[in-house]
Amino acid sequence: MKSIFVTASVMQELSLLIRSIGAVQTKPDMFPDIYRGRIGDKDITLAVTGIGKINAASATTVLLQGRTPDLLVNTGCAGAYQGGGLTVGGLAVATSEILADDGVLTPEAGNP
Repeated sequence: MKSIFVTASVMQELSLLIRSIGAVQTKPDMFPDIYRGRIGDKDITLAVTGIGKINAASATTVLLQGRTPDLLVNTGCAGAYQGGGLTVGGLAVATSEILADDGVLTPEAGNP
């Protein structure tokens, strides 16, 4: 494995990794915000995609044009913020999904 892409919705979800590997922003005016760095012999591309599936899909399409990573990881906090009970490095496992970015509300309290 030589090339890894990591995407997240907002900068706060990638900032520690960007700093930790000394990643440098490429083309600051481009969508998505892209940073490149290395971990050992691995080329790491990090991208801040924006919130929601449309932004994630658009940004991932841009990232993959002309490139094929060995691994693509989408990471994030899934809406977990201070006071939510998770700690840094904690793991949340979803038991249901709500289409909050679509504004979907169903009789089942938002669980489509």
